[in-house]
Amino acid sequence: MTESALKVDTSDGYYRVAQVEKMSSPDGAKGNWFQYVIEGGYAPVTGAKPGTQKQVSAYARQLADELNARRSSGGASPSAPRGRKNQLVLK
Repeated sequence: MTESALKVDTSDGYYRVAQVEKMSSPDGAKGNWFQYVIEGGYAPVTGAKPGTQKQVSAYARQLADELNARRSSGGASPSAPRGRKNQLVLK
């Protein structure tokens, strides 16, 4: 981990921010960019956002909190099929 990396542990929830690290700006982008890693699911959630390390850390914590809230509400995955179309009914 470089000197511009920050290890973060948010709440006691399932999803938590594991790391926020400075990265090089994407092509054509200006300003400071940071990459964040949220752990706790099937695979880590990674993203990149411009701003200060404090701003990106706050954004990643909010995202982890929203993932925890969605997980605890018992809701289905957004990509889960809806309804009962084409279901075979046996009599």
